[in-house]
Amino acid sequence: MPTLVSTHRAAELLLFGERFGAEAARDLDSVNPVVADADLLATAKAQQLAQKPPRALRTTKMLLKCGQAEVIKQAISREGEQFAALLEREAKPNERRRCPMMKKAVILVLAIMVSVTCSPARTQAPRPARKHKNPPPTPNTVDPQLVDKLAAAKKPAVGQPLVIEGSTVCGPRGNAADTKMQELNNNKNRTDEPADGDLIPISWDDLNNLPADRVNDIQGAPVSVVGYLSIRVKQQTGAPGETTNCNLLNPDEVDWHMYLTKGPRQPINTAIIVETTPRVRPNHKWTTQMVAAYVNQMKQLRISGWLMYDFQHLDVVGRDRGTVWEVHPITKIEVQDQAGNWANLEQ
Repeated sequence: MPTLVSTHRAAELLLFGERFGAEAARDLDSVNPVVADADLLATAKAQQLAQKPPRALRTTKMLLKCGQAEVIKQAISREGEQFAALLEREAKPNERRRCPMMKKAVILVLAIMVSVTCSPARTQAPRPARKHKNPPPTPNTVDPQLVDKLAAAKKPAVGQPLVIEGSTVCGPRGNAADTKMQELNNNKNRTDEPADGDLIPISWDDLNNLPADRVNDIQGAPVSVVGYLSIRVKQQTGAPGETTNCNLLNPDEVDWHMYLTKGPRQPINTAIIVETTPRVRPNHKWTTQMVAAYVNQMKQLRISGWLMYDFQHLDVVGRDRGTVWEVHPITKIEVQDQAGNWANLEQ
């Protein structure tokens, strides 16, 4: 505490143990500005921080904490020894045999407090770099004939602008500056829909394990895949948004991320991401409530649309998804009835 306020003020606070409110804390310069609407300020600050590089923020926080780590460590160590000794002196005769254990417990708790004050091992370890070039090959477990069939059915994407209430609010390639991202956005922003007879059925396992070295050959193939929706339906309305939609955040301007898993109620790190887009949804009757009704249920869905390889998420495979192969955009969602027949979700 003396590192935050003067020694005599710290003594007053610690010895008297009196409570003090937000205004007093501000006067002590131990908190940030006091405002009437804390939620509003927190939201604004969070959005401001979201625009900054996350790794730089983590490193800065770690350095701030570690700057006083040794001083705090020594102070806590002294506190542990002093309070443990105090416990031993004031213990009743029949409690003295427990004092060594009490002392160890106090020192252990304080040691844990020291360990979380500055933890370089957690904050300094960098995430794997995003690999936009030469992605690691996927184990070749897919029938080569299926891959050839996908390649033969591939149809190049022609991205379309996002039009809201008659006004163009985002172009066919979004607002990405990078050429590869512009091309990726072009694939995401197509609006043509394959006929049922053109769709190539692909198993969940095969889609999950398509080869990364055949991206240029098979991306843009019309596919249909069966699975279960897990986790949630996520509207991408949180800042900073996505470049494919020019970082717009209104519900009718964003993609919906859905997590297609091999079985029901599966974790996110096993999911295939399938997405509806604001450019395709006006042609359908889908609502988030309609789709969410099948999340974490024992009901299979069949998802149809365009095969896409979202290379920008290679660094989170195994954590936030199971693969970067996606069905994006979705052009049809079907649910299986009790007789095993597929029915359009919109009907």
